[in-house]
Amino acid sequence: MAGYLKTQFNLHAFPLQKVLYYSYADYLESKGHRLFSASFQAFDHGPVDRKVWRKAQDNLKELQEKNYDFVQKAALNPSIKEFIDNSVKKYANFFDSGQRFENSDQNPTHNNGTPWNRAYSKGRNTLLSDDDIKKYHYLEQIP
Repeated sequence: MAGYLKTQFNLHAFPLQKVLYYSYADYLESKGHRLFSASFQAFDHGPVDRKVWRKAQDNLKELQEKNYDFVQKAALNPSIKEFIDNSVKKYANFFDSGQRFENSDQNPTHNNGTPWNRAYSKGRNTLLSDDDIKKYHYLEQIP
């Protein structure tokens, strides 16, 4: 899915990770199961899928080539593509690469009690649990 977001919407690192996370969390919260396989960790600026982060840093071409796999899967279930496209519309501008939060209180994933906050309080780069995302994602909604 990251390849699709990068290829179709040209999302830079920060909004790419945020849209990935919010798409994943919104879907998990509403449907009760994962939209895609991911392991989000509590990085300093919010939830990050380390595998995607590394590929975006080291092997962007491979990440973009994954777009084809996603497009094939989405063709079988168009509602998935629609869900993701709506997530991009909802979140990408808010987390645009030019967006800077003056302090972490302005970053919705950093609100008290959010999945990121719960994981980060256990230590930097701790995995966010799906159970916490299901229970506490509502606390990180954007204004």
